[in-house]
Amino acid sequence: MTSERKDGVKKRKIPKAPVGNVAQIRRKRAKYEQEKKIEKRSISVGSPAGNNENTKDTKKKSKSEKGKKKRTGVKRTKKKKRARESNHPDVHSTSHSQKSNPDIASRSNEETKKTDFSNSLTKEEKRARKREKRREKRKRRRLRINQAKKLEEVDNAQSGQAKLVDEKKRARKKEKWRAKQKRRKLRKKEREENAKVEENVATGSCNPGEAETQENTAEEKERLERKRQKKREKQKRKKDRDKHKRHEKSRKSAQTAYQDATAAVKSMFACIVCVDIEAWERNPKIITEIGVCVARVSCGQLISIDPMHICIKENAKKRNGRFVEDNRMHFKFGRTRWLSLEDATSQLKTTLAECTHFVGHAVGGDIRWLKSIGIKTAFTTFDTQILYQHRTGVYGQVSSLSKLVEAECGYEPTKLHNGGNDAHYTMNAFLAMLLVDTADCKKFSELLSRCK
Repeated sequence: MTSERKDGVKKRKIPKAPVGNVAQIRRKRAKYEQEKKIEKRSISVGSPAGNNENTKDTKKKSKSEKGKKKRTGVKRTKKKKRARESNHPDVHSTSHSQKSNPDIASRSNEETKKTDFSNSLTKEEKRARKREKRREKRKRRRLRINQAKKLEEVDNAQSGQAKLVDEKKRARKKEKWRAKQKRRKLRKKEREENAKVEENVATGSCNPGEAETQENTAEEKERLERKRQKKREKQKRKKDRDKHKRHEKSRKSAQTAYQDATAAVKSMFACIVCVDIEAWERNPKIITEIGVCVARVSCGQLISIDPMHICIKENAKKRNGRFVEDNRMHFKFGRTRWLSLEDATSQLKTTLAECTHFVGHAVGGDIRWLKSIGIKTAFTTFDTQILYQHRTGVYGQVSSLSKLVEAECGYEPTKLHNGGNDAHYTMNAFLAMLLVDTADCKKFSELLSRCK
């Protein structure tokens, strides 16, 4: 590794770096040397104990031989050739554990069969097998491509149909617009011609032919006017018919509702609950108050009445007053209870559990809110507006709560837009409309004195 210079000083030769990754090459060399040592041991030891090595060593041996042949430049096939029975002494030598365990022995026999079959195949047969596998792969690939193409065609067809529909709609719109423009132009021309003729007649400078055209235009105008008049009359008749139908429908519904209400009141026992919900004026989804009034009736007589007023803690700062009166702190028939929304809904659920009939003024909004909470409205509902329409005979009109109470109960209600007050007033109006006897109920007479 050294060489002398002309000076006489020894110069050290630098070894050339091997091509590729150095660490990888070293690992390969070490592996190759180890495998060589193992081969030597197996050759030296001819006893069955020496032949007791695992199949892994034989695999390593085949790998090492392959690597060696690659280095020497011998061409090999891509797949590794497994050793035959002659090269595998472990196949013939059966250990004590294999003899004792029949399962292990059967497995080893199966493995040997597989190796025999793979080794028995010639090169041509192996190539034929490879070709078959490639063909199958190509077939699968073609199928996938065809399926994708079919799906694309279907999508394109659907999109094409949608485009055609859109184009047809646009074409119709354009045709309508053009027809409208033509009509406008014709009317404009007619007006201009009529104006010219009138000017000529006024000045006295019109020919006899122009006078005839004027008469013809006058006749056409009369004819068009008659046609328009007929159209207006037809539309009016249709509106009247629709109005009559609606009136008849609302009359029948009000009549059936009143009959059901009277039947409920005259029954052996009826628990009637009235609920009124007050929301924040700037966002109706935010509930601020819940008013409840529970009345128990038996055979047309009032047994008990309990008004309740609940305010929601979370929405205490959200006050009305800009569009609606703020009477939150003016409950006239008891004490207000401040609860969270969860506690208030649970309280409402317990009261509605024993309810048989539900009452409200414009009850649709209240029922919607109850459904959003998760309360099933299986009970029969009565709207005081519909019952009042049946009493007055004027259908399809909306009446306010103050007007209804004043007409039925005989006093003007105060401090409205408070949940508890509104619920109590609606219950009073309901009982008055159905002529329920309230003389025996002392609490009702006490509450009535507060109403006035």
